[in-house]
Formats: sequence, structure tokens, C-alpha cells
Amino acid sequence: MTPHVPPSAAPIFGINATALITEWNKKATQLTGRSKWEVVGRRLEEFIQSEDRARVVEVLQNALKGK
Repeated sequence: MTPHVPPSAAPIFGINATALITEWNKKATQLTGRSKWEVVGRRLEEFIQSEDRARVVEVLQNALKGK
């Protein structure tokens, strides 16, 4: 039985070890206008504004390395 997870007021996403999107909640959909099925399997940085992309990629790479 899957536990009930209440809806979140924050955008929540998940990525795998290769930084591909695996999860995308309803708030992320509301903020971006992209459904979960449009983004799953794609790289998160595709959806980050270009001026923020390098920093976001750096943070994600550090997180994936456990930093």
C-alpha cells in the first residue's frame, strides 16, 4: 500500500543519477506549464532560464556527488 502524500505548495521534482527528470509534481506543472509526461526523461536544465542554467547544473552535479 502506498502512503498518502499530501499535495505540496512547492514545486518538487526528482532526477536520476544521470540528471534526467524522474518525478514532477502538480505545482511544478502549474509553474512551468509543462506536464509530468512532457518532462520525464528529459534533462532538468532544459527548463531553466539560460542565465541561471550554469549555476543550477553545478548545484545538481554537486548533489549527485553527495556534496
